[in-house]
Amino acid sequence: MGIRGESMMSSETRDDLRTRPTKRRRRSQPSPSVRLAAALALCPPCLSAVRVGVEAREYAVVNSQQSQPRPGRLRGVPLASSPPLSSPDERRLLEDQTSPVQYLPDHDRYACVWGIDYEPWQSGQLSPTLEGCCSSYFAWHYEGCMDRPPKESELMMYEFQQASASTAPTYQYHSSPDDDTCRNDRPLRTGEKGYKTLKKCCGNNYPGVRECVTKGEEILARAEGEAADDPAYFKYLPIWGVNKCTNDRKTFAWEGGFNTLEECCGANFNWSPAKENCLGVASDVEDEDEDGETDGGASLDEGGDEAMSPPTEPPSRPTNAVVEVSLEGYWYPSYNDGVCRLDGRSAPSFMKSNPSAFMSLSHVDCCKSQFPRGRQKCVRESGPIYLSAGGGSATTTSTAVPATTVQPALYRYHYFAHYGLTACVQNTLLEAPDYTYEAPADFLFLTVEECCLYTWYEKIEYGTCLEHSRHYALGLPYNQWHGSFDVNSVGHHLEVVFDGRLYFRNVFLPSKTASNMKVVRDAILVGLRVNMKRSLDEGGDGGFVSHLVGKTFDGVGLTDLEDAMTRRSLLLDGSAESFEEIEVAHPEREERGRRKLLRMQLFRFDMTISVPCDDRCLSDPATSGRSASFDLVDHFDGLLEDGSIMRTIKSDMESMGLVGPFYTASLPEGRLQFASASLDGMFTDAPTVTASPSESPSMVPSTAEPTREVVEEVCKYYPHFKTETCVNDCMQGEFQQNLYASLAECCRFPWLDEDTCLDRGETDAPTVRPSANPTTPSPTVRPTDKPTREPTSPPTKSNPTTRPADLAAQIWEFPTFSPSLITDSPNNQMPPTRHPPVTDWPSATPPPVEELTATPTDGPSAPPTASPASEAVPSEDVGEFAESFESGDIASSVFSTSDVLPWTVDAQIKSDGEFSATNSPTERGQSSKMTMVREFPSQGVLHFDLRSDVFMPWAMFLVSIDGDMKMSVSGNTDEVKWGGKTVNVPSGQHTIEFEVKTIDSLIPPNPRGSGKVWVDNVRFHESVIYDFDDGEISDDFESGGVGRWRVDDGQPAGGTGLAVRSQKGLLPNESCSLFYMAEAGESGSVVSFDAFLGMGTFSFLVDDAVMHRSAMPGAGVRRISILLPPGQHALEWRYEAPVAPNIPLSAVWVDNISFDVVGFVKN
Repeated sequence: MGIRGESMMSSETRDDLRTRPTKRRRRSQPSPSVRLAAALALCPPCLSAVRVGVEAREYAVVNSQQSQPRPGRLRGVPLASSPPLSSPDERRLLEDQTSPVQYLPDHDRYACVWGIDYEPWQSGQLSPTLEGCCSSYFAWHYEGCMDRPPKESELMMYEFQQASASTAPTYQYHSSPDDDTCRNDRPLRTGEKGYKTLKKCCGNNYPGVRECVTKGEEILARAEGEAADDPAYFKYLPIWGVNKCTNDRKTFAWEGGFNTLEECCGANFNWSPAKENCLGVASDVEDEDEDGETDGGASLDEGGDEAMSPPTEPPSRPTNAVVEVSLEGYWYPSYNDGVCRLDGRSAPSFMKSNPSAFMSLSHVDCCKSQFPRGRQKCVRESGPIYLSAGGGSATTTSTAVPATTVQPALYRYHYFAHYGLTACVQNTLLEAPDYTYEAPADFLFLTVEECCLYTWYEKIEYGTCLEHSRHYALGLPYNQWHGSFDVNSVGHHLEVVFDGRLYFRNVFLPSKTASNMKVVRDAILVGLRVNMKRSLDEGGDGGFVSHLVGKTFDGVGLTDLEDAMTRRSLLLDGSAESFEEIEVAHPEREERGRRKLLRMQLFRFDMTISVPCDDRCLSDPATSGRSASFDLVDHFDGLLEDGSIMRTIKSDMESMGLVGPFYTASLPEGRLQFASASLDGMFTDAPTVTASPSESPSMVPSTAEPTREVVEEVCKYYPHFKTETCVNDCMQGEFQQNLYASLAECCRFPWLDEDTCLDRGETDAPTVRPSANPTTPSPTVRPTDKPTREPTSPPTKSNPTTRPADLAAQIWEFPTFSPSLITDSPNNQMPPTRHPPVTDWPSATPPPVEELTATPTDGPSAPPTASPASEAVPSEDVGEFAESFESGDIASSVFSTSDVLPWTVDAQIKSDGEFSATNSPTERGQSSKMTMVREFPSQGVLHFDLRSDVFMPWAMFLVSIDGDMKMSVSGNTDEVKWGGKTVNVPSGQHTIEFEVKTIDSLIPPNPRGSGKVWVDNVRFHESVIYDFDDGEISDDFESGGVGRWRVDDGQPAGGTGLAVRSQKGLLPNESCSLFYMAEAGESGSVVSFDAFLGMGTFSFLVDDAVMHRSAMPGAGVRRISILLPPGQHALEWRYEAPVAPNIPLSAVWVDNISFDVVGFVKN
């Protein structure tokens, strides 16, 4: 919208405006006169010479105007022109808008440039004035745009010097199905194909080429004669910031627009005096001008569509000319109300006499300059006064840009002021109010420091804002923000500091600006914070992320970005260095203005987590922090494994349009490395400063009944319509004025049902802080005492209700075990014992057994019962056994075999004794089986020696228990040899099956291997087994060193189930141990376990003596067996970290720990 000074217009121009309708010619390249004017602007000596002639002509024009009758004019006030002008408002008010140079929007700089060199598709964006360009394209950043004059460059100078005639912009031809021809009347749309000639376009889109060309030439001929003066190309559009409508640029089809000024003003500014301001009509609210004359009724501005405005600078020499200006589009302060009002004509005379000091182009500028302490209140409540529908007065707020034109996603990580909390809150934690999007430059800030600084000026308030902002980000209750914490109720906390890393692949970053890098950084940090908070809350440990900051991303420093964020806009002066630093970070990977990073990129960050700290922690914070760090690392690793962090980051980035395709590696990529631990200074029990007690009471003691303790309420009650009650959570909006001291008072609010509100509301006196001594005791972890194996009272004298029919047959004699070696079996059977047997029973009925020996008797000690409770199992098929096939026959052993492809005894190949068992060779789809059915009173381990030479992958050896496969062996990699194998057997009756089978598929000739296996030295030991498949580590084990052992499914023996794993994330020179106290009997015992070592060193120690040590990765799962001599022993599984930290698989997995009895007699 151009605003021209009245004194700068000649009479010829005015006559021209009166006689001709307002039309705009088609935009084109600048004419020679335009180029000459711009060239003179770049040549100060030439410009000075020309100004002398211009001033002489202006002086003549002014004299001629004074001699002519004065026409109707806009209401205004004279301006003093001789004093120098320095303030920004004054410069903008008096800026010259009569330059013939056209302007183009530069969206990268939020500014306008001279339209000297532009593309054809930009012709529709040309504006004849700088103000029109800024108000049309950067109304939300109007001041910044006006403060940035177009840049001068050699390219523009070269263009100015060209004397070629202007030509209309040309577009490529495109298909126009409505006309059955091709046109070149507009730029190409997205996805539309263009052609250089009409004939080529017709030939590629229409079968009748000649008809298409003829129609196209006719349309082109009409367009050349009509389009230049067609007002449809220049429709009126509203400019909300100044309540104007303009048609000074070519409109786009998607913008719509209005054909006349009256239609535009009536549809968008249909209230007084905004409509008169839009139409350029002087209201007759005031009957007289400053000179005492009356203009009469409303008069139309001579320009027809816009009001006149003063020149931008005073004449070069003093003059007595009076310049009339219009102030209806300016805002002035109303000091009584603390707001700004539109229409400067209504301002007091002292303001109109000095408009540069009191007038502003927007209500935001007016509030900022006139009410610095109450700027936010002024902006919210400012607006022009107009008559409402009911006849009364109402107020509306004029904004710099409609809220619908702002993209809230672009401000997702900005901060806004929460006046009720005296804090600045990030948009991700709490949605910003709508009014902040109306003026984002004034209400949305990139950093919390900038938000607090611009909102609360005082040093004390600024510090309070920073503190409250941090508390809000941490999610702490509002009642804990004031004063020191009650450590008795809140508890001490420990800060655990980590150095974190995340790895990304194929991340596409947009243009290289500090703002984009900051958005990427904040998106990653928010993804980390949100998911860690959820994981910690679900864990119930009371920890929270207290500090999180990004350091680098792909080698670009992120901490330095804050230096570029201290201003309202990232593209203001001061951020160029940051841009250059990012720009040169990876210059070799530039492609079409985008940074395409095809390798893995590293994001480094620092994270601090605050966790509760007990008395033990207070005595040694460093050690306790290191121990707590492992649980926190597990939270982080779990989030990486389930993809929560990556999904959140990917969703945020793609929704904002700043990061394109986003892929991570197939494996979780990220880690937390422990850095340090110390007490959290925010949770301290330091005494508060209080005044010393007086020597005498300050008042006479009261004799009245003592009152209850009154807890001061920090928050007021306010209506919460969604829950139909009142709450006092201090989270009311900035405009919530309905605050009450009690729930009952608040429930009487007219819009609430009082009974429902009271029923759903809180108590009248809510507790501000949790009580240090709650009246209800906390529930125990275990409701009842753990049952013991021994009776809690001496045996009674009465007979037992039942007595085994064969008591002597159920007592065995085996080496003594420690109770720590015993686990509960499904039948709750007692372990074998060597204690003296029970010798007598108190009752005579049934007859007591006079003496029981450790060896079973030849017959039952009492007459057999008439009906036994269950069928007896032969003694030779019960319990432990050892089988080496020394009888020379499978049928004479504990095994049986099938008639088809049976197992046989082999005297040539054996591992123990004289014989071994081997299968019959199998063909395609065949199998050979050897089976054993046996009763196992208690759990144990089945040991056997195996020599496998089956041909892989067509044949395999299987061991199954009750049809459930427990082991499989396919072929061999080295020389065929004997090796030990074990299978865990639970208690009860089971069918154990050894099988060799060949798959039902075509087998190539001469396969590798003989297709046979040999089994020898089969034995079963009743054992204590720990396989950790229940997900728990028995209380018999204890972790030591740094960290603790855990159960996971990473590397279990056999590929199924669970195993116990050492602590991950250990630093060099750190180790983690698993301890166990074992007691072997007189015959000794064997401890066996499976071990899988990743990176590092694994050792097994017995009584501090190293019995096994391995530091070779990649060996797979190995079975380790150690003989324990009689007595009590301390067993230790120790893992030592490698020399480099955070190497993958830096741990050891241990599974199937068993303790076997040795020294039994073989069958």
